[in-house]
Amino acid sequence: MVLGRYDGDIPALVDGQLELNERFELLGTSAYCAAYMYNNLRLGPGRNRALPFDSQIGPNNDAELVQVSRPHPEATNPSTVLSEWCIRLDRAGLWHANASFVHAGDGFDRAQGEIVVLKPDLTPYSYTTLPAPRPHADGGTVTDVNVGVPVSLSKFFVTPAPGYYVQVRWRFNVLVGIRTVKGGARLSQFSVVQWSDDIANTDTSDDPGGTIDDTA
Repeated sequence: MVLGRYDGDIPALVDGQLELNERFELLGTSAYCAAYMYNNLRLGPGRNRALPFDSQIGPNNDAELVQVSRPHPEATNPSTVLSEWCIRLDRAGLWHANASFVHAGDGFDRAQGEIVVLKPDLTPYSYTTLPAPRPHADGGTVTDVNVGVPVSLSKFFVTPAPGYYVQVRWRFNVLVGIRTVKGGARLSQFSVVQWSDDIANTDTSDDPGGTIDDTA
């Protein structure tokens, strides 16, 4: 056509890129939700509780702060049911959860923080458990908002379907003493963000007794 050797009708030339200029729906959006603890949580010896991240921060999309009721994971009586705060994940895919909080008080020893993912039927799906750091000499009192022991947790996980839940737990495995996990947006944060709709490699092992293959 440029050299004048084309005898047919010349079709209209269309810039395909211009057709996409206003197609914002093609970009997609992330799923996300963030929360903090409105109140402190006092935890006595030998307790394992979901932290009450009950106050939402900012907007949310395809992830919602909810309260569920389920049997306590360490209850000897199956009829023991507790209400727990979670974030429900309304998409399948790769998620990233982050949590941070501060604890103070007496009787500190053998404590762990956990991010726990629950199946739609509220049974456990995946855990990340980390020992909580020991306090320094100035580890702080419950009333001192400027001093405490920080805990930071992070977890990547894949949910194969919508309707899974994620929560933050605190284990206090001592015989005596009380620890207080401090509330407020300054000292407690819990958030989830979906990174991808990909659901590959969902099978992961949470077995803490796993072995390292050193035969290679």
